[in-house]
Amino acid sequence: MKILYVLILYTIACISAKSDTITDSLFNELNKAIENRGHYDSIKVQNILDLNRLLAANYGAVSPKLQFYIYLRLCKEYESFNFDSAFVNVIKLQQTAYKINDKVDIAISRMELGFVYLSSGMFKEAIDTLQSIQSNQLPDSLKIGYFGMMSRTYSDLDGYDKNKLLSSRYLSLTNDYIDSAIRLCDSNSLGYLQLMGVKYIKNSNIEKGLANYEKLLQQFKLDAHNLAMTKAALSTLYKAKGRRDIEINLLIEAAIYDIKASVKETLAMRNLAQSLYEKGNIKEAYRFIKIAIDDASFYNARHRKEDLATILPIIEKREMESIQKQKKHIIQYSVSMTILSIIVVALFIVIYRQFINLKSAKNIISKINNNLQETNNKLTEANKIKEEYIGYYFNIYYEYIDKIEQFKKILNRKLTAKMYGDIETIVNNLDPKKEREELYISFDKVFLKLFPDFVNKFNSLFNKEDRIVLKDDQLLNSDLRIFALIRIGISDMEKISKILGYSVNTIYTYKTKIKNKSIVENDEFERLIKEI
Repeated sequence: MKILYVLILYTIACISAKSDTITDSLFNELNKAIENRGHYDSIKVQNILDLNRLLAANYGAVSPKLQFYIYLRLCKEYESFNFDSAFVNVIKLQQTAYKINDKVDIAISRMELGFVYLSSGMFKEAIDTLQSIQSNQLPDSLKIGYFGMMSRTYSDLDGYDKNKLLSSRYLSLTNDYIDSAIRLCDSNSLGYLQLMGVKYIKNSNIEKGLANYEKLLQQFKLDAHNLAMTKAALSTLYKAKGRRDIEINLLIEAAIYDIKASVKETLAMRNLAQSLYEKGNIKEAYRFIKIAIDDASFYNARHRKEDLATILPIIEKREMESIQKQKKHIIQYSVSMTILSIIVVALFIVIYRQFINLKSAKNIISKINNNLQETNNKLTEANKIKEEYIGYYFNIYYEYIDKIEQFKKILNRKLTAKMYGDIETIVNNLDPKKEREELYISFDKVFLKLFPDFVNKFNSLFNKEDRIVLKDDQLLNSDLRIFALIRIGISDMEKISKILGYSVNTIYTYKTKIKNKSIVENDEFERLIKEI
Protein backbone atom coordinates (compact mmCIF):
# COMPACT_ATOMS: atom_id res chain seq x y z
CA MET A 1 0.00 0.00 0.00
CA LYS A 2 2.86 2.36 0.89
CA ILE A 3 4.50 1.70 -2.49
CA LEU A 4 1.20 2.41 -4.28
CA TYR A 5 0.76 5.63 -2.29
CA VAL A 6 4.28 6.78 -3.20
CA LEU A 7 3.67 5.95 -6.88
CA ILE A 8 0.43 7.98 -6.86
CA LEU A 9 2.21 10.96 -5.30
CA TYR A 10 5.06 10.64 -7.79
CA THR A 11 2.62 10.52 -10.72
CA ILE A 12 0.79 13.62 -9.45
CA ALA A 13 4.10 15.42 -9.01
CA CYS A 14 5.19 14.50 -12.55
CA ILE A 15 1.88 15.68 -14.01
CA SER A 16 2.13 18.91 -12.04
CA ALA A 17 5.71 19.48 -13.16
CA LYS A 18 4.77 18.76 -16.77
CA SER A 19 1.85 21.19 -16.53
CA ASP A 20 4.07 23.92 -15.08
CA THR A 21 6.58 23.34 -17.89
CA ILE A 22 3.84 23.68 -20.52
CA THR A 23 2.52 26.87 -18.88
CA ASP A 24 5.99 28.41 -18.75
CA SER A 25 6.56 27.57 -22.40
CA LEU A 26 3.20 29.09 -23.38
CA PHE A 27 3.90 32.19 -21.29
CA ASN A 28 7.13 32.67 -23.22
CA GLU A 29 5.24 32.32 -26.50
CA LEU A 30 2.57 34.77 -25.32
CA ASN A 31 5.22 37.31 -24.27
CA LYS A 32 6.82 37.04 -27.72
CA ALA A 33 3.41 37.55 -29.34
CA ILE A 34 2.78 40.63 -27.16
CA GLU A 35 6.17 42.04 -28.19
CA ASN A 36 5.21 41.51 -31.86
CA ARG A 37 1.69 42.97 -31.64
CA GLY A 38 2.74 45.91 -33.76
CA HIS A 39 3.90 43.55 -36.52
CA TYR A 40 0.61 41.60 -36.57
CA ASP A 41 -1.44 44.80 -36.50
CA SER A 42 0.62 46.20 -39.38
CA ILE A 43 -0.38 43.18 -41.50
CA LYS A 44 -4.04 43.87 -40.70
CA VAL A 45 -3.64 47.56 -41.51
CA GLN A 46 -1.88 46.73 -44.78
CA ASN A 47 -4.78 44.47 -45.84
CA ILE A 48 -7.20 47.31 -45.09
CA LEU A 49 -5.07 49.82 -47.02
CA ASP A 50 -4.95 47.50 -50.03
CA LEU A 51 -8.77 47.23 -50.05
CA ASN A 52 -9.19 51.00 -49.71
CA ARG A 53 -6.69 51.62 -52.52
CA LEU A 54 -8.55 49.13 -54.73
CA LEU A 55 -11.81 50.95 -54.01
CA ALA A 56 -10.34 54.43 -54.50
CA ALA A 57 -8.40 53.63 -57.68
CA ASN A 58 -11.39 52.13 -59.49
CA TYR A 59 -14.30 53.90 -57.81
CA GLY A 60 -15.94 55.19 -60.95
CA ALA A 61 -15.34 51.99 -62.90
CA VAL A 62 -16.24 49.53 -60.14
CA SER A 63 -19.77 48.16 -60.21
CA PRO A 64 -21.99 48.64 -57.13
CA LYS A 65 -21.94 44.87 -56.64
CA LEU A 66 -18.13 44.80 -56.50
CA GLN A 67 -18.17 47.85 -54.22
CA PHE A 68 -20.52 45.94 -51.94
CA TYR A 69 -18.13 42.99 -51.65
CA ILE A 70 -15.13 45.28 -51.04
CA TYR A 71 -17.03 47.09 -48.26
CA LEU A 72 -18.07 43.69 -46.87
CA ARG A 73 -14.42 42.60 -46.77
CA LEU A 74 -13.52 45.87 -45.07
CA CYS A 75 -16.25 45.25 -42.49
CA LYS A 76 -14.86 41.75 -41.87
CA GLU A 77 -11.36 43.21 -41.40
CA TYR A 78 -12.61 45.87 -38.99
CA GLU A 79 -15.42 44.03 -37.16
CA SER A 80 -13.14 42.62 -34.44
CA PHE A 81 -10.38 45.23 -34.84
CA ASN A 82 -11.93 48.69 -34.49
CA PHE A 83 -15.59 49.56 -33.88
CA ASP A 84 -15.54 53.12 -35.28
CA SER A 85 -13.99 52.09 -38.61
CA ALA A 86 -16.21 49.00 -38.76
CA PHE A 87 -19.29 51.18 -38.21
CA VAL A 88 -18.27 53.67 -40.94
CA ASN A 89 -17.75 50.87 -43.44
CA VAL A 90 -20.92 48.96 -42.50
CA ILE A 91 -22.96 52.13 -43.15
CA LYS A 92 -21.31 52.37 -46.58
CA LEU A 93 -22.04 48.67 -47.05
CA GLN A 94 -25.72 49.25 -46.23
CA GLN A 95 -25.94 52.27 -48.54
CA THR A 96 -24.43 50.24 -51.39
CA ALA A 97 -26.88 47.38 -50.68
CA TYR A 98 -29.86 49.78 -50.95
CA LYS A 99 -28.37 51.23 -54.14
CA ILE A 100 -28.24 47.72 -55.61
CA ASN A 101 -31.71 47.09 -54.15
CA ASP A 102 -30.99 43.41 -53.51
CA LYS A 103 -32.88 41.88 -50.55
CA VAL A 104 -30.10 39.42 -49.77
CA ASP A 105 -27.43 42.14 -49.84
CA ILE A 106 -29.61 44.37 -47.63
CA ALA A 107 -30.03 41.47 -45.16
CA ILE A 108 -26.26 40.83 -45.18
CA SER A 109 -25.56 44.53 -44.49
CA ARG A 110 -28.08 44.55 -41.62
CA MET A 111 -26.57 41.37 -40.15
CA GLU A 112 -23.12 42.96 -40.41
CA LEU A 113 -24.45 46.12 -38.72
CA GLY A 114 -26.07 43.98 -36.01
CA PHE A 115 -22.75 42.21 -35.41
CA VAL A 116 -20.90 45.54 -35.13
CA TYR A 117 -23.48 46.78 -32.60
CA LEU A 118 -23.20 43.49 -30.70
CA SER A 119 -19.38 43.62 -30.63
CA SER A 120 -19.45 47.12 -29.16
CA GLY A 121 -22.00 46.18 -26.45
CA MET A 122 -24.91 48.08 -28.03
CA PHE A 123 -27.37 45.24 -27.39
CA LYS A 124 -30.65 47.14 -27.99
CA GLU A 125 -29.41 48.49 -31.31
CA ALA A 126 -28.17 45.01 -32.26
CA ILE A 127 -31.49 43.36 -31.43
CA ASP A 128 -33.52 46.08 -33.21
CA THR A 129 -31.33 45.78 -36.31
CA LEU A 130 -31.41 41.98 -36.42
CA GLN A 131 -35.16 41.80 -35.76
CA SER A 132 -35.75 44.14 -38.69
CA ILE A 133 -34.53 41.34 -40.97
CA GLN A 134 -37.24 39.06 -42.37
CA SER A 135 -35.49 35.76 -41.71
CA ASN A 136 -38.10 33.73 -43.63
CA GLN A 137 -36.97 35.43 -46.84
CA LEU A 138 -33.29 34.52 -46.31
CA PRO A 139 -31.57 31.55 -47.97
CA ASP A 140 -30.60 28.76 -45.57
CA SER A 141 -26.91 29.70 -45.68
CA LEU A 142 -27.74 33.18 -44.31
CA LYS A 143 -30.36 31.86 -41.90
CA ILE A 144 -27.67 29.83 -40.12
CA GLY A 145 -25.61 33.00 -39.64
CA TYR A 146 -28.66 35.01 -38.65
CA PHE A 147 -29.93 32.53 -36.02
CA GLY A 148 -26.37 32.04 -34.73
CA MET A 149 -25.96 35.81 -34.33
CA MET A 150 -29.31 36.15 -32.55
CA SER A 151 -28.28 33.32 -30.24
CA ARG A 152 -24.96 35.01 -29.44
CA THR A 153 -26.71 38.37 -28.89
CA TYR A 154 -28.92 36.98 -26.11
CA SER A 155 -26.07 34.92 -24.69
CA ASP A 156 -23.79 37.99 -24.48
CA LEU A 157 -26.66 40.08 -23.10
CA ASP A 158 -27.15 37.49 -20.35
CA GLY A 159 -23.45 37.65 -19.50
CA TYR A 160 -23.45 41.45 -19.50
CA ASP A 161 -26.77 42.08 -17.75
CA LYS A 162 -26.35 39.41 -15.01
CA ASN A 163 -30.02 39.78 -14.15
CA LYS A 164 -31.28 36.61 -12.43
CA LEU A 165 -34.89 37.38 -13.29
CA LEU A 166 -34.12 37.73 -17.02
CA SER A 167 -31.42 35.08 -17.20
CA SER A 168 -33.78 32.15 -17.78
CA ARG A 169 -35.52 34.05 -20.61
CA TYR A 170 -32.18 34.95 -22.22
CA LEU A 171 -31.04 31.33 -21.94
CA SER A 172 -34.29 30.11 -23.49
CA LEU A 173 -33.95 32.54 -26.42
CA THR A 174 -30.28 31.57 -26.82
CA ASN A 175 -31.20 27.86 -27.06
CA ASP A 176 -34.17 28.50 -29.39
CA TYR A 177 -32.11 30.47 -31.88
CA ILE A 178 -29.16 28.10 -31.71
CA ASP A 179 -31.43 25.11 -32.29
CA SER A 180 -32.89 26.87 -35.31
CA ALA A 181 -29.38 27.35 -36.70
CA ILE A 182 -28.33 23.77 -35.93
CA ARG A 183 -31.32 22.31 -37.75
CA LEU A 184 -30.16 23.99 -40.95
CA CYS A 185 -26.55 22.79 -40.67
CA ASP A 186 -24.84 19.76 -42.11
CA SER A 187 -23.87 17.60 -39.11
CA ASN A 188 -20.35 17.27 -40.47
CA SER A 189 -19.82 20.99 -41.07
CA LEU A 190 -17.65 23.41 -39.07
CA GLY A 191 -20.65 25.63 -38.35
CA TYR A 192 -22.56 22.71 -36.86
CA LEU A 193 -19.76 21.80 -34.44
CA GLN A 194 -19.26 25.42 -33.45
CA LEU A 195 -22.94 25.90 -32.71
CA MET A 196 -23.18 22.62 -30.82
CA GLY A 197 -20.15 23.64 -28.75
CA VAL A 198 -21.83 26.89 -27.74
CA LYS A 199 -25.00 25.00 -26.83
CA TYR A 200 -23.10 22.51 -24.65
CA ILE A 201 -21.38 25.37 -22.83
CA LYS A 202 -24.63 27.31 -22.23
CA ASN A 203 -26.29 24.17 -20.87
CA SER A 204 -23.26 23.04 -18.80
CA ASN A 205 -22.91 19.78 -20.72
CA ILE A 206 -19.16 19.58 -20.10
CA GLU A 207 -18.16 16.14 -21.37
CA LYS A 208 -20.14 16.42 -24.63
CA GLY A 209 -18.76 19.91 -25.09
CA LEU A 210 -15.17 18.69 -24.69
CA ALA A 211 -15.73 15.83 -27.13
CA ASN A 212 -17.38 18.21 -29.60
CA TYR A 213 -14.50 20.71 -29.61
CA GLU A 214 -11.85 17.98 -29.79
CA LYS A 215 -13.65 16.63 -32.87
CA LEU A 216 -13.75 20.14 -34.35
CA LEU A 217 -9.98 20.58 -33.86
CA GLN A 218 -9.23 17.20 -35.39
CA GLN A 219 -11.44 17.55 -38.47
CA PHE A 220 -10.83 21.17 -39.49
CA LYS A 221 -7.79 23.33 -40.11
CA LEU A 222 -8.81 26.58 -38.43
CA ASP A 223 -7.45 30.09 -38.96
CA ALA A 224 -6.03 32.07 -36.03
CA HIS A 225 -9.36 33.77 -35.17
CA ASN A 226 -11.33 30.51 -35.11
CA LEU A 227 -8.55 28.79 -33.13
CA ALA A 228 -8.71 31.60 -30.55
CA MET A 229 -12.48 31.18 -30.17
CA THR A 230 -12.21 27.37 -29.95
CA LYS A 231 -9.44 27.48 -27.33
CA ALA A 232 -11.39 30.05 -25.32
CA ALA A 233 -14.51 27.86 -25.45
CA LEU A 234 -12.52 24.82 -24.30
CA SER A 235 -11.07 26.84 -21.42
CA THR A 236 -14.64 27.55 -20.22
CA LEU A 237 -15.40 23.81 -20.15
CA TYR A 238 -12.17 22.91 -18.31
CA LYS A 239 -12.82 25.68 -15.78
CA ALA A 240 -16.26 24.20 -15.11
CA LYS A 241 -14.56 20.82 -14.70
CA GLY A 242 -12.15 22.26 -12.12
CA ARG A 243 -9.05 21.84 -14.29
CA ARG A 244 -7.66 25.35 -13.81
CA ASP A 245 -4.19 24.41 -15.07
CA ILE A 246 -5.56 23.31 -18.46
CA GLU A 247 -7.93 26.30 -18.50
CA ILE A 248 -5.00 28.73 -18.12
CA ASN A 249 -2.98 26.97 -20.83
CA LEU A 250 -5.94 27.19 -23.22
CA LEU A 251 -6.53 30.87 -22.40
CA ILE A 252 -2.86 31.62 -23.10
CA GLU A 253 -3.17 29.87 -26.46
CA ALA A 254 -6.39 31.78 -27.22
CA ALA A 255 -4.70 35.08 -26.34
CA ILE A 256 -1.77 34.22 -28.62
CA TYR A 257 -4.08 33.47 -31.56
CA ASP A 258 -6.10 36.66 -30.90
CA ILE A 259 -2.90 38.72 -31.06
CA LYS A 260 -1.79 37.00 -34.27
CA ALA A 261 -5.25 37.67 -35.82
CA SER A 262 -5.21 41.29 -34.52
CA VAL A 263 -8.49 40.70 -32.67
CA LYS A 264 -9.10 43.55 -30.23
CA GLU A 265 -12.67 42.62 -29.31
CA THR A 266 -11.76 39.58 -27.23
CA LEU A 267 -12.31 37.96 -23.86
CA ALA A 268 -9.29 35.65 -23.80
CA MET A 269 -6.82 38.14 -22.32
CA ARG A 270 -9.41 39.36 -19.82
CA ASN A 271 -10.29 35.82 -18.69
CA LEU A 272 -6.61 34.90 -18.49
CA ALA A 273 -5.98 37.87 -16.19
CA GLN A 274 -8.89 36.88 -13.96
CA SER A 275 -7.82 33.22 -13.78
CA LEU A 276 -4.24 34.19 -12.90
CA TYR A 277 -5.59 36.57 -10.26
CA GLU A 278 -7.69 33.76 -8.75
CA LYS A 279 -4.60 31.53 -8.79
CA GLY A 280 -2.59 34.18 -6.93
CA ASN A 281 -0.36 35.33 -9.80
CA ILE A 282 -1.15 39.00 -9.23
CA LYS A 283 1.78 40.47 -11.14
CA GLU A 284 0.95 38.71 -14.43
CA ALA A 285 -2.80 39.23 -13.89
CA TYR A 286 -2.21 43.00 -13.56
CA ARG A 287 -0.06 43.06 -16.71
CA PHE A 288 -2.60 41.14 -18.82
CA ILE A 289 -5.67 43.09 -17.57
CA LYS A 290 -3.94 46.31 -18.68
CA ILE A 291 -3.37 44.80 -22.13
CA ALA A 292 -7.04 43.76 -22.25
CA ILE A 293 -8.06 47.34 -21.35
CA ASP A 294 -5.79 48.71 -24.08
CA ASP A 295 -7.44 46.36 -26.62
CA ALA A 296 -10.97 47.27 -25.46
CA SER A 297 -10.12 50.98 -25.66
CA PHE A 298 -8.61 50.55 -29.12
CA TYR A 299 -11.71 48.71 -30.31
CA ASN A 300 -14.00 51.07 -28.34
CA ALA A 301 -16.14 48.24 -26.96
CA ARG A 302 -18.32 49.90 -24.32
CA HIS A 303 -19.41 46.77 -22.47
CA ARG A 304 -15.88 45.36 -22.44
CA LYS A 305 -14.50 48.59 -20.96
CA GLU A 306 -17.20 48.61 -18.30
CA ASP A 307 -16.53 44.97 -17.45
CA LEU A 308 -12.76 45.52 -17.27
CA ALA A 309 -13.28 48.69 -15.22
CA THR A 310 -14.88 46.57 -12.49
CA ILE A 311 -12.06 44.00 -12.52
CA LEU A 312 -9.08 46.35 -12.80
CA PRO A 313 -9.46 48.02 -9.36
CA ILE A 314 -9.62 44.59 -7.67
CA ILE A 315 -6.48 43.34 -9.38
CA GLU A 316 -4.83 46.76 -9.03
CA LYS A 317 -5.54 46.77 -5.30
CA ARG A 318 -3.99 43.34 -4.89
CA GLU A 319 -1.04 44.44 -7.05
CA MET A 320 -0.55 47.51 -4.82
CA GLU A 321 -0.81 45.30 -1.73
CA SER A 322 1.74 42.99 -3.29
CA ILE A 323 4.02 45.97 -4.06
CA GLN A 324 3.59 47.29 -0.51
CA LYS A 325 4.35 43.83 0.81
CA GLN A 326 7.44 43.68 -1.39
CA LYS A 327 8.46 47.15 -0.17
CA LYS A 328 8.01 45.97 3.41
CA HIS A 329 10.12 42.91 2.67
CA ILE A 330 12.71 45.12 0.94
CA ILE A 331 12.82 47.42 3.99
CA GLN A 332 13.13 44.42 6.30
CA TYR A 333 15.76 42.98 4.01
CA SER A 334 17.58 46.33 3.88
CA VAL A 335 17.53 46.60 7.69
CA SER A 336 18.74 43.02 7.97
CA MET A 337 21.43 43.65 5.38
CA THR A 338 22.46 46.87 7.17
CA ILE A 339 22.76 45.02 10.48
CA LEU A 340 24.55 42.19 8.74
CA SER A 341 26.83 44.72 7.03
CA ILE A 342 27.65 46.31 10.39
CA ILE A 343 28.39 42.88 11.82
CA VAL A 344 30.49 42.04 8.76
CA VAL A 345 32.37 45.36 9.06
CA ALA A 346 32.91 44.73 12.78
CA LEU A 347 34.09 41.22 12.04
CA PHE A 348 36.29 42.59 9.27
CA ILE A 349 37.85 45.08 11.69
CA VAL A 350 38.44 42.31 14.24
CA ILE A 351 39.79 40.00 11.55
CA TYR A 352 41.91 42.82 10.12
CA ARG A 353 43.37 43.54 13.54
CA GLN A 354 43.98 39.85 14.03
CA PHE A 355 45.54 39.78 10.57
CA ILE A 356 47.81 42.73 11.48
CA ASN A 357 48.72 41.01 14.74
CA LEU A 358 49.27 37.75 12.89
CA LYS A 359 51.34 39.55 10.25
CA SER A 360 53.35 41.22 13.00
CA ALA A 361 53.80 37.87 14.72
CA LYS A 362 54.79 36.32 11.39
CA ASN A 363 57.31 39.09 10.86
CA ILE A 364 58.71 38.49 14.34
CA ILE A 365 58.79 34.75 13.70
CA SER A 366 60.36 35.42 10.30
CA LYS A 367 63.01 37.59 11.93
CA ILE A 368 63.58 34.95 14.58
CA ASN A 369 63.80 32.30 11.88
CA ASN A 370 66.20 34.49 9.90
CA ASN A 371 68.25 35.04 13.03
CA LEU A 372 68.15 31.33 13.75
CA GLN A 373 69.09 30.61 10.16
CA GLU A 374 71.89 33.14 10.39
CA THR A 375 72.97 31.62 13.68
CA ASN A 376 72.77 28.15 12.15
CA ASN A 377 74.77 29.38 9.18
CA LYS A 378 77.32 30.88 11.54
CA LEU A 379 77.38 27.69 13.61
CA THR A 380 77.76 25.66 10.44
CA GLU A 381 80.47 28.01 9.28
CA ALA A 382 82.11 27.96 12.71
CA ASN A 383 81.94 24.18 12.75
CA LYS A 384 83.51 24.08 9.29
CA ILE A 385 86.20 26.51 10.40
CA LYS A 386 86.79 24.47 13.52
CA GLU A 387 86.98 21.25 11.53
CA GLU A 388 89.41 22.74 9.01
CA TYR A 389 91.58 24.44 11.60
CA ILE A 390 91.56 21.53 14.05
CA GLY A 391 92.77 19.32 11.23
CA TYR A 392 95.25 21.97 10.22
CA TYR A 393 96.61 22.45 13.73
CA PHE A 394 96.72 18.70 14.40
CA ASN A 395 98.83 18.41 11.27
CA ILE A 396 101.09 21.32 12.32
CA TYR A 397 101.48 19.99 15.86
CA TYR A 398 102.23 16.52 14.49
CA GLU A 399 104.93 17.94 12.26
CA TYR A 400 106.45 19.97 15.14
CA ILE A 401 106.30 17.00 17.52
CA ASP A 402 107.96 14.91 14.84
CA LYS A 403 110.67 17.57 14.40
CA ILE A 404 111.19 17.78 18.18
CA GLU A 405 111.47 13.99 18.41
CA GLN A 406 113.96 13.96 15.52
CA PHE A 407 115.87 16.86 17.13
CA LYS A 408 115.87 15.06 20.49
CA LYS A 409 117.25 11.87 18.93
CA ILE A 410 120.05 13.79 17.18
CA LEU A 411 120.93 15.66 20.40
CA ASN A 412 120.95 12.39 22.40
CA ARG A 413 123.28 10.80 19.90
CA LYS A 414 125.63 13.81 19.88
CA LEU A 415 125.65 14.03 23.68
CA THR A 416 126.41 10.31 23.99
CA ALA A 417 129.25 10.70 21.54
CA LYS A 418 130.31 13.94 23.30
CA MET A 419 130.15 15.76 19.98
CA TYR A 420 129.41 19.12 21.53
CA GLY A 421 130.64 21.07 18.55
CA ASP A 422 128.01 19.44 16.31
CA ILE A 423 125.31 20.27 18.83
CA GLU A 424 126.28 23.94 18.70
CA THR A 425 126.20 23.81 14.88
CA ILE A 426 122.73 22.24 14.88
CA VAL A 427 121.37 24.83 17.30
CA ASN A 428 122.84 27.69 15.29
CA ASN A 429 121.23 26.30 12.11
CA LEU A 430 117.70 26.57 13.57
CA ASP A 431 115.68 29.37 11.71
CA PRO A 432 112.46 30.40 13.65
CA LYS A 433 111.69 33.07 11.03
CA LYS A 434 111.52 30.47 8.29
CA GLU A 435 109.31 28.28 10.44
CA ARG A 436 106.95 31.22 11.04
CA GLU A 437 106.79 31.93 7.30
CA GLU A 438 105.86 28.31 6.62
CA LEU A 439 103.23 28.58 9.33
CA TYR A 440 101.74 31.68 7.64
CA ILE A 441 101.72 29.94 4.24
CA SER A 442 99.87 26.95 5.75
CA PHE A 443 97.40 29.32 7.44
CA ASP A 444 96.85 31.25 4.21
CA LYS A 445 96.09 28.06 2.24
CA VAL A 446 93.60 26.77 4.81
CA PHE A 447 91.92 30.19 5.16
CA LEU A 448 91.53 30.73 1.40
CA LYS A 449 90.17 27.22 1.08
CA LEU A 450 87.40 28.27 3.49
CA PHE A 451 86.97 31.79 2.10
CA PRO A 452 88.09 31.77 -1.56
CA ASP A 453 86.52 35.22 -2.28
CA PHE A 454 87.91 36.90 0.82
CA VAL A 455 90.51 39.02 -0.94
CA ASN A 456 88.10 40.26 -3.65
CA LYS A 457 85.33 41.07 -1.17
CA PHE A 458 87.82 42.70 1.18
CA ASN A 459 89.07 44.92 -1.66
CA SER A 460 85.46 45.86 -2.58
CA LEU A 461 85.39 47.90 0.64
CA PHE A 462 88.07 50.26 -0.74
CA ASN A 463 88.55 52.60 -3.62
CA LYS A 464 90.54 51.18 -6.50
CA GLU A 465 93.76 53.00 -5.57
CA ASP A 466 93.60 51.77 -1.95
CA ARG A 467 93.00 48.12 -2.70
CA ILE A 468 95.64 45.51 -1.70
CA VAL A 469 97.63 44.06 -4.60
CA LEU A 470 99.42 40.82 -3.69
CA LYS A 471 102.68 39.65 -5.14
CA ASP A 472 102.76 36.60 -7.33
CA ASP A 473 104.11 34.37 -4.55
CA GLN A 474 101.71 35.75 -1.91
CA LEU A 475 98.41 34.28 -0.80
CA LEU A 476 97.78 36.83 1.97
CA ASN A 477 99.84 39.65 3.44
CA SER A 478 100.08 40.93 7.00
CA ASP A 479 97.14 43.37 6.59
CA LEU A 480 94.90 40.67 5.18
CA ARG A 481 95.95 38.16 7.89
CA ILE A 482 94.85 40.55 10.67
CA PHE A 483 91.32 40.65 9.25
CA ALA A 484 91.42 36.96 8.25
CA LEU A 485 91.95 36.14 11.94
CA ILE A 486 89.06 38.51 12.84
CA ARG A 487 86.88 36.74 10.23
CA ILE A 488 87.45 33.31 11.85
CA GLY A 489 86.49 34.71 15.23
CA ILE A 490 89.80 35.84 16.80
CA SER A 491 89.09 39.41 17.88
CA ASP A 492 91.54 39.71 20.81
CA MET A 493 94.37 41.99 19.65
CA GLU A 494 96.85 40.36 22.01
CA LYS A 495 96.20 36.92 20.52
CA ILE A 496 96.47 38.34 17.00
CA SER A 497 99.76 40.02 17.88
CA LYS A 498 101.23 36.79 19.23
CA ILE A 499 100.09 34.79 16.16
CA LEU A 500 101.48 37.30 13.71
CA GLY A 501 104.59 38.16 15.77
CA TYR A 502 103.82 41.86 16.09
CA SER A 503 103.21 44.08 19.08
CA VAL A 504 99.67 44.96 20.09
CA ASN A 505 100.28 48.61 19.12
CA THR A 506 101.46 47.58 15.69
CA ILE A 507 98.27 45.55 15.20
CA TYR A 508 96.12 48.53 16.27
CA THR A 509 98.03 50.81 13.92
CA TYR A 510 97.55 48.44 10.96
CA LYS A 511 93.83 48.10 11.72
CA THR A 512 93.25 51.84 12.08
CA LYS A 513 95.18 52.64 8.89
CA ILE A 514 93.21 50.09 6.88
CA LYS A 515 89.82 51.17 8.28
CA ASN A 516 90.54 54.82 7.50
CA LYS A 517 91.13 53.98 3.84
CA SER A 518 87.84 52.09 3.57
CA ILE A 519 84.77 53.52 1.78
CA VAL A 520 82.52 52.36 4.65
CA GLU A 521 82.19 53.65 8.20
CA ASN A 522 84.80 52.37 10.68
CA ASP A 523 82.04 50.95 12.90
CA GLU A 524 80.61 48.97 9.97
CA PHE A 525 83.95 47.72 8.64
CA GLU A 526 84.52 44.75 10.98
CA ARG A 527 80.84 43.72 10.72
CA LEU A 528 81.13 43.58 6.94
CA ILE A 529 84.39 41.61 7.24
CA LYS A 530 82.63 39.05 9.46
CA GLU A 531 79.86 38.71 6.83
CA ILE A 532 82.28 37.72 4.04
